[in-house]
Amino acid sequence: MEHLAKHAITCCASEGNDDEDDETNTTSISQNDQTSQSPSGILICEPPFNSRACRERLTQLAFESLDAQTFRISTTTLLSLFASGRLDGTVVEVGHGASHVVPIRDSVPIVHASMKGDVAGLQLNEYMLSLVTECGHLFLRERVEDIKEKVANVMWVNYN
Repeated sequence: MEHLAKHAITCCASEGNDDEDDETNTTSISQNDQTSQSPSGILICEPPFNSRACRERLTQLAFESLDAQTFRISTTTLLSLFASGRLDGTVVEVGHGASHVVPIRDSVPIVHASMKGDVAGLQLNEYMLSLVTECGHLFLRERVEDIKEKVANVMWVNYN
């Protein structure tokens, strides 16, 4: 990457978040920052398919509210691939509200081949709750989510 950042900010700036949430998060970050006030770089991680308007708002907040000297926005899928030590691959990201499949070639996401799905953690929670309820058990949503997080497994299959 061009510059290593001293601070990493994960901002779940997806569609539907309003500017007040971004402003509140930024204020909270700047108030809780325990590092020196010297100029530093900022890395903001954004989800795939983030809108241009949201990206522009994040840029504005970084420079105006956090006084960033250097700034970089990168997608979580690209950073995940870099963390595995690769420049090419397909990243499958399953979040709370959406899932993304993003093929990446030479560190560049292939946008026209990327997909977003609405089946994710929240929908899995609801499905598990319906299965448990059909069996005659009564659980709270929080308990079903806890069971999913502690017991459910992700299977990694390597066909090479």
